[in-house]
Amino acid sequence: MLTLSIREKNGEERQLVFDKEEVTIGRASGSDIVLPRNNISKRHARLVDKHDKVVIVDLRSTNGTYVNGRRITAPELLTTEDKVYIGDFVIKLQRPGEARATAPFGVATAEPVPGAPVAEPRTSHAPTVAVSAVPQHMLEEDAAARAVAAVAEAEAVPAPPGLPADYADGEESTRAFDLSEIEAIEETYDREAAAAAPAAEPKTRKAAAPMPVPEPPPAAPAEPKVAKATPKPKPAPKPEPEPEPEILADEADAALDAWAEWNATVAVVLEGIEAAAGGRPLTWEDAARIADGFVAKAVDAGTIAEDVEREALVADAVTEAVGLGPLADLLADEDVTRIAVDGPDVLRVWRGGDAVEPSGRIFSSHVSYERVLRRLLTDAGIPDGPLSPVTEATLPTGDSLTVVAAPIATDGALLVIRRPSRYRPSLADLVASGALTEVMAEGLTNAVAEGKNIVVAGPPGSGRTTLLAALIGLAAPDERLVVVGDGHQIAAPQTDIARVARRSTVNDDSALYGSVTRLRPDRVIIDDVDADNIVAVMSLALSGGAPVLMAGRDGDPDRLLRRLALQLDLATGGNGDRGRFIIGEAVDVVACLGPRTEGDIAVVQLVAVTSDKDGFSHSVLAKHP
Repeated sequence: MLTLSIREKNGEERQLVFDKEEVTIGRASGSDIVLPRNNISKRHARLVDKHDKVVIVDLRSTNGTYVNGRRITAPELLTTEDKVYIGDFVIKLQRPGEARATAPFGVATAEPVPGAPVAEPRTSHAPTVAVSAVPQHMLEEDAAARAVAAVAEAEAVPAPPGLPADYADGEESTRAFDLSEIEAIEETYDREAAAAAPAAEPKTRKAAAPMPVPEPPPAAPAEPKVAKATPKPKPAPKPEPEPEPEILADEADAALDAWAEWNATVAVVLEGIEAAAGGRPLTWEDAARIADGFVAKAVDAGTIAEDVEREALVADAVTEAVGLGPLADLLADEDVTRIAVDGPDVLRVWRGGDAVEPSGRIFSSHVSYERVLRRLLTDAGIPDGPLSPVTEATLPTGDSLTVVAAPIATDGALLVIRRPSRYRPSLADLVASGALTEVMAEGLTNAVAEGKNIVVAGPPGSGRTTLLAALIGLAAPDERLVVVGDGHQIAAPQTDIARVARRSTVNDDSALYGSVTRLRPDRVIIDDVDADNIVAVMSLALSGGAPVLMAGRDGDPDRLLRRLALQLDLATGGNGDRGRFIIGEAVDVVACLGPRTEGDIAVVQLVAVTSDKDGFSHSVLAKHP
């Protein structure tokens, strides 16, 4: 009986039990273990369990099979200490007593638990390649330990049928088998699989639509084929607490080259789709039909390699033609917190924290990038037309967009997408985590209950939105809230919420003030106070109609208050004193945040603001120890 544990990167571990000698692994639905990812080959690997020994065999997969970070080139004897890496999955042998009968995640097994749900695989079309980038110390330690263990465990054990005759002598971990031996194993497997598989149903093709499929460009004799582009610019995943593998320079260059080749191939297919469309709008189905036909002809003509991942290639081209292109998979990835696009060929991605990584997939051209950008703005409710120098918008999903266009952006439009935070703690949760003291929490609770105007101040990324959300949670559940700005970034338990986008009023303070007051709020939340909206925000705070919770950009209270006063003077043409008096009357409490440390927020001090003969003064109510 073969017992395995399987874990996808950032996923939970699952156990599978098979009462058979051979278990196949691959993307194809006929595999015993289906791993539905594009970096998994249809027939990727198989496990052979005979004579109380388990062997992993790579079936000449595109991206390889790794044991303890080392790509295997021959059948490999496994122990319970070994880790097998296949794409983004880690597989380990388990002792029978360790198994738990649970349904695998997105993995079809021979014996699923009745009634247990099977998660749908997340769609991803990014090409991948396995790189053997493993820290040297791990290779050195593993090579010695496994060579000794393999010889000791395999000693005097007869070779399992179908494996090379000298397999049992314990040398499989240190020598390479002859290619004919591997081919013999695979031929045996192929014959068995062919005999067991039902006859394939002939594919049926829909009737051709009136829109023609363009002919692919002729193959140039001197140019090499576009190779199968299946790189992944990251090494094989390593579960915690093991360190992430380092990518060597030549491997990084190879990954970049492979991504460039893939993107160039997508661009060729996209040109074919656009040529067939002739400027007419396409449905998703039309674009897919054209792309599929184009790729088929291009493969026949030799301009695209025969072994290209056609499904992924067609999907990437169609998504760019009628969807959001390279942004589609990133926006579907729940781990992505921010995306920055500095033109069609520079995409950067944040997956939590401050770490940033480049995106291998890029746009095919400036025209394609601008077309996708327009689709995003349309989804956010921005009417078609010339772009403003700065546009802020919110997608229906809650993702906020900032687009900087000409003449400010000199080399084309710049785009930043921010995702709403999933971390929505209460004030009590923040106290428990050490983000603020109980004295601070008590002071903030009283300020919210008394209807004080509160500024949550701190540098970008310090957790202002998190603290604002916690303060909103202190308000009565039946309060009517008006949220101004990227409202979906701020979570609120109240159900009576009106959201006002700053993009339509950023240059008209009176319009902002009028729209908010006419909505009859019990409380107003401003996600960012700056020079553009300072007059409107302070007018709201002075109106007495509803208390205001606002976010400021400086964690030092004295500097923040002076800056707000100066911004007011510049906006109103004051003489330097008017702004201080307005701030003294409009602001009651400032909660000052420090820079994040290891991802945690920290309220460093709580300040009370009072008006006096000089305009305002402030005193510290509490400090973080």
